[in-house]
Amino acid sequence: MIKQSLPAVTDVTSSNFEPFIHSDKVVVVGFFEPADTASNQTFAALANSQRDDFIFGATNDAALAKDQGVDLPAVILYKKYDEGKTIYTGPFEAESLKEWTRKVSVPLMGEIGPDTYTGYLDSGLPLAYIFVENDADKTRLGDELKPVAEKYRGQVNFGTIDAVQFGGHATNLNLFLLLHNRR
Repeated sequence: MIKQSLPAVTDVTSSNFEPFIHSDKVVVVGFFEPADTASNQTFAALANSQRDDFIFGATNDAALAKDQGVDLPAVILYKKYDEGKTIYTGPFEAESLKEWTRKVSVPLMGEIGPDTYTGYLDSGLPLAYIFVENDADKTRLGDELKPVAEKYRGQVNFGTIDAVQFGGHATNLNLFLLLHNRR
């Protein structure tokens, strides 16, 4: 509801840039020439189609684009996890941008739960479940499987899931889950 109350695309300037890109877990910013109506319209269409999912901003500030390491036009997805930002490199088309935001907005190895499950499904990628009993398991398995997750990023999403709380989900997936006490 909060995202719906905001404009589809917020004007971003050098003075509000930093607070804006940190205003939500995922923020998408477009960098455009003022006269580039085609890119502006494509980005506005993207923002309108995904405004329930992300906060969008746009700027015409060429110096700000240069500071961010991009040439106009460009789109960057800022996130509070993983590498912090991802720069779009594909064709500047609404469907390509939409698919890209769905894929790169998912953490490399996040936590699967009621609040994040839909994001994983919406990415359109297969999901590799890593059932963990506690934070120590999550850290250990996360560290061990991170190279695999990096290798298959964009092809498979990886996520940990609480085996104690959501172990029944393994049955839904036709998996056998062995829980044991570590002493």
